Amino acid sequence: MEGQNSERKKRVLILGGSVFMGLSTLRKLAGHTEYEVHYINRGRNHWNNEVRNIENTHFSWGNRRDREDITKLLQYLSKKLGMSETNKWEAVIDFSAFKYHDIRSVYDALKGKTKLYLFISSDSVYDVCDREVRKQSAIVEEYAVRPKDEKLREQYKADEEYGHDKLKCEEYLYKVADRTQFPFIIFRLPDVIGPFDDTSRYWSYLIWIRNSMLKPVELDEESYTRKLSFVYSEDVSDMIVKIVTQVEEKWVLDALNNSYHLAFAEAPTVYEFMERMARTLFVECNYRKMVSSKRIFYPSVHCGNLSIAKAKQILNWEPKPMEDAMEQTTAFFINAEDKNLYPPEEKAAVAKFKTGS
Repeated sequence: MEGQNSERKKRVLILGGSVFMGLSTLRKLAGHTEYEVHYINRGRNHWNNEVRNIENTHFSWGNRRDREDITKLLQYLSKKLGMSETNKWEAVIDFSAFKYHDIRSVYDALKGKTKLYLFISSDSVYDVCDREVRKQSAIVEEYAVRPKDEKLREQYKADEEYGHDKLKCEEYLYKVADRTQFPFIIFRLPDVIGPFDDTSRYWSYLIWIRNSMLKPVELDEESYTRKLSFVYSEDVSDMIVKIVTQVEEKWVLDALNNSYHLAFAEAPTVYEFMERMARTLFVECNYRKMVSSKRIFYPSVHCGNLSIAKAKQILNWEPKPMEDAMEQTTAFFINAEDKNLYPPEEKAAVAKFKTGS
C-alpha cells in the first residue's frame, strides 16, 4: 500500500536485495524516510527472511531469468508509480544481473526514467581479458579488454562463463545503451566479506580454523605469495547510499558512465587473510601446505589485486581497515551460531567445510 505522502517521496528501485550487500543497501536506504524503496526478487526465504522485517520497503515478485516477464513488470511498476522522463527513479541498483539480457530488460523498460543505473559487477571480468593483467602489481579498470585473438576469446569464455557474462553486461552498457537516457555507474568488486554472506566462504573458514588442529586448513604455494583484494559489504552499501542520496551532486554526475573498483586498501595473501581471521577468533590456525587443493575458497577469481586509486580520487572511497571489518564479520557469524539464528545457512557453511564445495 502506498503511503499518504508517497507521491512526494523520492523513489529507488533495487533488483535483488534479499541477501548480503543487497540486504544491507535495502536496510540503509529504507532508513532515509524521504525515500520510498522498492525491490524486486523471487521472494525466496534467506536468512530467516530478514528482508521482510525492513520497514518503508515495497516488494514485488519477479523472475530475472524471464526477460519478457521482468520487462513487463518494470514497465507496470513504473507506470503505476507515475515514473516518467519528468518524474524519474532516483536510482535503480542492480545486484541480480548476471546475463546481458538481464540488463537489456531494465534498459528497455526504464530508459529515460532513472537518474542512475548502478550495476554491481565483479573482478571476474578480468579472467576473460588479456592475461597480461595478471602480471601487474595492481589491476586498473582500463585493463578490462578482451584479447584480440578470437580463439583465446572463445577459450576464456568457455573457461570463465561467469566472468564472460558479467563483462558482456558491462559491454552492453558501454557500447549499446544511450548514456543520456540511461546514465550508469559500474562497481567491480573482488571477493566480498560481511554479514549475511550467502557464499558460505567466510563462515566455513571460521569453522575450519577452529577445527584446524584436527583438520589443517589447506593452502597451496600461491596462498603464501599472491596478493589479493577483498571488500566489506557494509562499505559497499555505504558507498551506494552515499551516491543515491547525492545523485544530482556534481561529484556523482562527474562519476557517471564509468567503472570503479571498490576494495580494502590492504591486499593480503590467502595465508595473511587466514591469520587475520584466526586473530578475530583468538585462536591459532594450523595449516597443510599442498601443491594444489580444491578446498581453497579464496580467491574466487584468478586476476590478482585491484587498484582503488580511481575510486579514491573520484568517489572519495574510504574503506574501513580490513581488521575492523573482519572482526565485525566474525562477530556476526559467531552470534548467529550461539543463538542458532540461521540454521539453513549454518548448515551450508558446515557442509562447505566438510566437503570443500
